[in-house]
Amino acid sequence: MKKNVVLFLLIALLSISPLLSANNGQKIRSLDDDTYEAISYLYVKNGLSQPSYTAPYSDNELNLMLDKINSLNLSKADQKVMNYINDKLDVNMDYEGKGISFDWTFKTTIESFAHPNIDGYTATNLDFANRDIWVYDKIFHKPFLDLNFEAWSGDHVYSFADFSVGNSPVLAKKFGTDKFRTNIILISPSTSSDLDFAIPYRAFGAFGGDYWSFEVGRDRLDWGCGETGNLTVSDNLYYHNLARFTTFSDNYKYTFVTSFFPHQNMYINDVASNNIDDDNTAGITPQQGNSQWNIQDGIRAFIAHRLEFRAFHEKVGLVLTEEIMYESETNCIDLRVLNPHGIYHDLYIRANANSIIAFEADYTPVKGINIYGQALVDEFLLPNENNNNPSALGFLGGIKGTKEIAGYAGKASLEFAKTNPYLYLRDNMEAADEENNKIQHASDYGINFVVAIRDYTNNHGASYYDPEFLGYDYGGDALVFNANAGLKDYGKWSVEGNIFFMKHGTSDCYTCWAATEDTSAATTPTVTHPTDNHADLDAKDTRNAVSRTFVSGIHASYTCNKNFNVYGQIDFILINNYANISGDDLKDIQLTSGFCYSI
Repeated sequence: MKKNVVLFLLIALLSISPLLSANNGQKIRSLDDDTYEAISYLYVKNGLSQPSYTAPYSDNELNLMLDKINSLNLSKADQKVMNYINDKLDVNMDYEGKGISFDWTFKTTIESFAHPNIDGYTATNLDFANRDIWVYDKIFHKPFLDLNFEAWSGDHVYSFADFSVGNSPVLAKKFGTDKFRTNIILISPSTSSDLDFAIPYRAFGAFGGDYWSFEVGRDRLDWGCGETGNLTVSDNLYYHNLARFTTFSDNYKYTFVTSFFPHQNMYINDVASNNIDDDNTAGITPQQGNSQWNIQDGIRAFIAHRLEFRAFHEKVGLVLTEEIMYESETNCIDLRVLNPHGIYHDLYIRANANSIIAFEADYTPVKGINIYGQALVDEFLLPNENNNNPSALGFLGGIKGTKEIAGYAGKASLEFAKTNPYLYLRDNMEAADEENNKIQHASDYGINFVVAIRDYTNNHGASYYDPEFLGYDYGGDALVFNANAGLKDYGKWSVEGNIFFMKHGTSDCYTCWAATEDTSAATTPTVTHPTDNHADLDAKDTRNAVSRTFVSGIHASYTCNKNFNVYGQIDFILINNYANISGDDLKDIQLTSGFCYSI
């Protein structure tokens, strides 16, 4: 049956239109494609501010970025990078004809993961037994087999689908509980229960013109030029179920996107259904979810618009973003939130929505040096406002350098980020107590910017939800420092080193929101947890220290030929006061390696 479904999808993709032609510029590049990275390198190295950093990009937009570089006097090494970009954008079809034009790529990848720290595993103590705590993050993990199919229709239509065979993110035996593991399916410790049937993770249709693009389907988003993540939208989610419109010119870009997620009532239920006491001292496990036979009810939509400008002789980039999280338990959506030029804050529908505004800028004062910054406002009190809502702000900034070293592309960066404890979180207005203090309990969901992708786990026979911050990957209550340096020969090899340090307070994506008179309780990083917690009901009593994480590592890759690529990464990780519990320290060495063969 599943084979028939795949065959039907392939036939459907081939039948989009009777008029197909060669590459029409509507192809949407994945976030893993390094074409944009190479363009950004040339921009900064030659004295321009970074090009638009609202990914992903169509080939038409990337070619428009190249127009500026074509007018520059490039060095021999820069011209080599330019040739690499042109080769990437020159798509060679496997089949071209009057009625059809398509391309396909088949890849097999074998990844291995090794680390010595598997001691002390119990039901409640799983050191490094989670993809999230691995430096080589789950978003980078490759499937064992992968088939990419893409088709071009006429001058305006493009479609893509990625069919993979691999292990589910939700494994029967937790990731990291063995000293050595691979991504090979059906080989111990992997079992048939681990097979992933949530595919495709990237599949969409797109159409557009020379200066605009519309995309609908599954794809990843990444908004900003941060190295450790971005405050508005980071690339930490497997995919967004989105509709995205963008129009662009050489100095202006506008993006409007809607992205839909499961409503929180599917995995954070009310008091009665969870048998939670009226005093709200008991809680739930957000990951438990429900079976595939439960009706998916409620609307939860991330909606955002984003304006970008280039100014001051191409040396400054400016970005303004407003985004909203809209929720409805009755499956109704207020069409006002779909106004691409409206002001979401001024709709005043706090019981249904939470709005955020962000400002970003980057500046290249001299060739090879770029300074960038981001500021995000979630909750902010004006001088005449009389309430005790905690501030919820985020700041990120850094400096990047690009330089030719021995004929290769060199880069380096320093970055700092600070986020308030209640950033991305917010109360449920119906949860006010008798004194009208807005307090969220473990049985209540808040209209926050924490989202979950619904996975199906064969092992448990139920849906699985793993909440994550939509914005900065480390969420609120964090102080982050990061240093990075690398050298690359585009299309051949790369080597990169990174040092990361983070102080993280007691708040996380499960923390319940609460208004408080004690402003020190909302100062980053916090040392106590003032409220209940969806996933840790003892957080108020047990979290008593700032967690400190230090990571140093190196990553390298080498392309042997156009079909074969090898890569590896080794990281040392040390965590003091793990899970914000004083004296609970962890350390590990994590080794990831892989090779990929494609045809």
